[in-house]
Amino acid sequence: TTADLALALAELPAGKHTVKVSVGVLNADGSKGVEVATGAFEYDASTGQDKAKATAEALAGRVLDEARMPAAAKKDPKLEKALTTAANDNEFGDKVQRLVLVDRDFKVVKTWLGAILHRTIHAAVATKGKDGTCMVRLIEFTQQYQGKSYGVPTASYPSSEFPIRCGNVNKK
Repeated sequence: TTADLALALAELPAGKHTVKVSVGVLNADGSKGVEVATGAFEYDASTGQDKAKATAEALAGRVLDEARMPAAAKKDPKLEKALTTAANDNEFGDKVQRLVLVDRDFKVVKTWLGAILHRTIHAAVATKGKDGTCMVRLIEFTQQYQGKSYGVPTASYPSSEFPIRCGNVNKK
């Protein structure tokens, strides 16, 4: 985030630095994917680091204060409960605080011959970690097609995430 970049710059040792930046797209499993843009800029940290750090920390606090869950594209309590169960089974050990469907409907995935493989839907999932901090993760949920019906949903690796104050999880 911008706040993370500002904090990283504020913590550089005194002197002049060349800062290299690259923007990329993650693979579905969260591993490094394709780099889409790169660049560099000069940053002079000779003076003003205390002010830069205070500004960065204020920005980070403001970002957290303003973070909210996205609006629901649809509400389906039964589906939300099933997805919450799947999301609670995560590698982070975090517990779901709130789940919001961000897709209106499932996307059905088929073979080139038209046979149904599975269906997917996305949700924003607010979780609380063991350390007491909260995160919002955009997660794709998949249900495998089993001939006449779909199986239980499974959660994939989050495609994006951002921190949120736990008290803001239910605010609009």
